[in-house]
Amino acid sequence: MRGRTRYAVWAVTWEDDPHATWHLRQRLAAVRAALAPWLVWGPRQPHLTLQVCGFASDLASAQWNDDFTPAMQAAQCAALAQLAPRRFTLRLGAVASFASAAYLTVQDEDGALPALRQALALGHGEFRSAPWVPHVTVGLYRRPWPWTDVQAALSSLAWVPETSRALVLPVRAVSLVSYDAADVGGRLRTLWRHALAP
Repeated sequence: MRGRTRYAVWAVTWEDDPHATWHLRQRLAAVRAALAPWLVWGPRQPHLTLQVCGFASDLASAQWNDDFTPAMQAAQCAALAQLAPRRFTLRLGAVASFASAAYLTVQDEDGALPALRQALALGHGEFRSAPWVPHVTVGLYRRPWPWTDVQAALSSLAWVPETSRALVLPVRAVSLVSYDAADVGGRLRTLWRHALAP
């Protein structure tokens, strides 16, 4: 981390929408209860990561390839202002899995996410080892599990009524947030909020 402590990402958080937050937390609680023996989760707020930025820095120019400077943030905010994105909805559906975590799938029926990601893109990329997949994390796996066991556990969720219906949530803003880089499940702190046009 080279002495850097905060990591920044752009995200949809629903923090300013109590109705959406309540429904999302109810869905996550139902899935976590069903998968409790498999998962761990912390106090981090439910969110969808739009763009990974890097370690927050106060320096005028980047010293490392994963620094995120005020100039980079200003360029992203200007790109959002130029794009002038409108409000949209996301449909959260079935539970799926990465190797390290279970998540809720996300359908972007309005096609809003690609334009937002393009506006927020940085020259240094996102430091990803796999393609970006829109999702809301349910929890991390307690340890590596055999893939067949994971699939069997996820299949069992089809019998949990609270997890079988799609959840449609409005998106009224996107936020630049940061978290303590030493705490993988720590809370998000909002640095900047961009309200979407009605």
